Formats: sequence, C-alpha cells, structure tokens
Amino acid sequence: MGAYKDSVFRFLFGSGKEFLSLCNALSGADYGDDTPVFINTRPETMFSNRKNDLSGIINDEAVIVTEHQSTINENMPFRFLSSIARLFENSISDRNLIYRRRLVKLPRPEFFVLYNGIDPYPDKVALKLSEAFKQAGGMNGIHLELLVTMINVNKGRNGEIIKRCETLSGYAEFVDQVRKKQGQLIEENPEEKPYALQKALRYAITYCREQGILEWFFKNLTREEENMLITEWNQDEALKVRFEEGLEQGREEARHRASTKTSVAA
Repeated sequence: MGAYKDSVFRFLFGSGKEFLSLCNALSGADYGDDTPVFINTRPETMFSNRKNDLSGIINDEAVIVTEHQSTINENMPFRFLSSIARLFENSISDRNLIYRRRLVKLPRPEFFVLYNGIDPYPDKVALKLSEAFKQAGGMNGIHLELLVTMINVNKGRNGEIIKRCETLSGYAEFVDQVRKKQGQLIEENPEEKPYALQKALRYAITYCREQGILEWFFKNLTREEENMLITEWNQDEALKVRFEEGLEQGREEARHRASTKTSVAA
C-alpha cells in the first residue's frame, strides 16, 4: 500500500513553495514563500523514480532532509548519515575550501521521517544514530551523532503540525479516505480484496475533487496519471504477495523437515 503514497508525497512537496510549507510545519521555522530553495530530489513526473525521500537547501542556511515511510524503521539515522555527506558536498561551490585553514560554514541540517503506516506509533519519536553503536570496553562518550525526528502524520495525529501545512493536511485526509474505503469494501465482500485498493483510490480521488481537498493537485491529475498510480500499486502489491507466499512456503518446508526428523528419531 506504500507505493502510491510515496508517489503522491514526492509530487505534492516537490516544489519550492510546498517544500517550504512542509519544512515550516515540521521545524517550527517561518520561511516566506519567496525564500530561495534548492530541491535536491525533484522528480520530473510523479512516477519517474521509486525514491521516497525529499530534501532541499533553504536560503543557503538550512538543509532539510525528509523521508516518507509507511513502515517503521529504526535505522533511519544511519540511512540519513550517508545522504547528508553528499548534500554538504553539493552545498560547497569549491570543494578545495575544506583543505584550507579557514572554517567552511555548512547549512544547518534537520532530519524528519513522516510516518503514516497502519502499525500503532507515537506522535513523535527521536531516533539517534548513537543508539546503534555497539558497546566498546574502555571507550566513553559519543563522538558522532545524528538525530532524526519521526513524526506520525496519520489523520488525527500531530494536529498542530499538520494544521500548519495545508497540503500535509490534505495528504493525510486523502490517505485516510483510501484506507477507510478499502477496509469497508473488504468487510462488505472479502472476495473484493484483490481489487479493493484500486477502487478505494478512485473513490478517494473523486472525494477529494468534490470536497476541494488538494484541489490544485487532483484538478490537474490526468486520467493517464491516475491509471499509472493504480498500476504502480498493482505491481508493488504483486511483489508483496509473492514475497509473503514465499515466506509461508519456507515455513511449511521447515515444518515438514522438522516433522521428518522427529519421525526418523522415533
């Protein structure tokens, strides 16, 4: 179910204005619409790649790195560690400066994960890179740290943050409508499960258009893009189903081997 959310998220916040609005809501900053922004991850179309990260340098003084997640992953600080090094390198016009005596000033970084999966999760959690470090005898202190703020953006969570960004509020409403409609269709007819998300997506798009939610986005969403969104999920879901079937087959084979060993021993 995560693929369509990744595509919509990247497309919604891929412009400077919308990215600024999101960053203001997450960090508590107050950058104006005319603030210079360089977007590091800008897909040309909604479905041009499979990345779910979005980052940008604001006013050449702050770098905000965000990632959308529909699953819980406590390794995000480590994943962000490699990306921030590349972003810092790109922020320096002359890389030879780092070999000179004078201190090179870098944009202030902040890291956010926006979570909207179905597993229960608190409103906000701080993840630290140092929590992944192994204990080392005789070594004290933390000499490398990276803090990631994981924010639950499901509808009804973190109301103050979501209220500060109209697009984030609309995004939360869209995902909620998809999720509720999908559950309703499956409950009414379990045989509809393979097609429930496809129908729920079309329902949620129509609902948002009628209610004026994310109007600028859904008004311009062509039928072809709408169908691509559905197709992308179908491909992702097919892989997920095959993976789960493979796990179950592996468990069944393991149970069979264990049963055979028991019979031989007897």
